[in-house]
Amino acid sequence: STFAGMFAANYLGFEMVTKVLATVIFVLFPSIADFLVFTVYTVIAVASIFSILSLRDLSEYGTWDFSFETVSTQVLASGRLVIEDIRLLLMVPFQVAFGFCSSFVPYYVLGTVIAGSSNLGTTWVGLLSAIIVATGAVTAIPTAYMANHFGKPVVMTIGGLCLIFAGFIFFFVSDTQLGTWALIVPYLVIYGFGRGTWVSYVDQFVMMKVISH
Repeated sequence: STFAGMFAANYLGFEMVTKVLATVIFVLFPSIADFLVFTVYTVIAVASIFSILSLRDLSEYGTWDFSFETVSTQVLASGRLVIEDIRLLLMVPFQVAFGFCSSFVPYYVLGTVIAGSSNLGTTWVGLLSAIIVATGAVTAIPTAYMANHFGKPVVMTIGGLCLIFAGFIFFFVSDTQLGTWALIVPYLVIYGFGRGTWVSYVDQFVMMKVISH
C-alpha cells in the first residue's frame, strides 16, 4: 500500500503539473496556445525517452520474442490468472467502471460541460483537469495509511463509490448547473479520489500480478 501510494503521488503529481501548464499557456499566449501546448508536451515526451535510455542498471531486458506462439501463450496465461486468482476477477467491475469514467469525464465533462460553459470555457480545461490528478496525488499517501490500518477493501469501496458518483450525478444536475465553479470543483475532487484509488491499488495490483507470472 505504501509503494502504491508513492507511485500514485509521483505519477499523478507530474500529470498535474503538465495540465496546469496548459492553462498557463492558454492565459499568457492565447493566439498560439494550441501550438505551444503540443510543442511543450512533445519536448517533455522526447526528454522522457532519453532519460529512460540513460538507465544502465536494468537487470531484466526481456526476450523480445514476439512470435505468435509466445504472444498467444502469454495472453492465455493472463486469462488463466483471472480464473485462478479470485482477486483479479473481483477487480474486473472496478476496471470496467474506471474505463467508462476515464472516457466520459475527459470527453464529456471537460470537453462539453466545461468547454461549453459560459462561466468557465476552454481556457480553464487544463487547470480544472489538474484538480483530478492533484486530488489523486494528495490523497495517495493518506489512503495508503488507511489501507494499511483498515484494509484495502475499505479504500477501494470508497473509490468505487466516487466513480459511480461521476456518472450518476448527471441524473440530478444539468450541464449548465455543473458548468460553474461552485459545482465543478467538488465534482472533480470526488472523481479524482476515485481515479487515485484506481491508480494506487487496482492498476498497481493487476500489473504486478501479471508481471510476476
